[in-house]
Amino acid sequence: MEAVEIIVFLTEELGVPELAADVLIQQVELAIPVNKAALPGLFESISSVHGTVPVEFDEQLQSLSVVEDAEVMETLLELQSASRSAFAEGDLQAALEHQESFLEVAQGMLGEEHLLSVGAMRDMGSIYNAAQAAGEAEAFYLRSVGSLSGAYQHRSTAQFVGHST
Repeated sequence: MEAVEIIVFLTEELGVPELAADVLIQQVELAIPVNKAALPGLFESISSVHGTVPVEFDEQLQSLSVVEDAEVMETLLELQSASRSAFAEGDLQAALEHQESFLEVAQGMLGEEHLLSVGAMRDMGSIYNAAQAAGEAEAFYLRSVGSLSGAYQHRSTAQFVGHST
């Protein structure tokens, strides 16, 4: 088991946590028939590795989340607040209208790959999902993942925007 810990440490240090997770998953498969007592520790290690974000991904996310114009940010916060309030009150039509305005401003002023635009697409999907409009919800979920994936390819992208693969 010590060799596995070394491999996991080295792969994380090299910035390839996916490889560390793969090694740990293989260890789980090997432990199931012979050493079930090792499983909780392995599962904890896998969770820890999946929570690791490579430095370059973190830097990319930071650059994609900057809003330099205070007026734009204020407008976005107002629209987001209105959308969330309407959603909480069950007024899905108003929530969609506010969220659509938020998305238009975010994409127009910040670009489609900015995190606020990506989050707005994801939130549109959530509102459509609540309205039981599965086709529209899926379209916005896929757009959000596609936009962020276009900005940076990483297996944590889907988790970042709120949907596990």
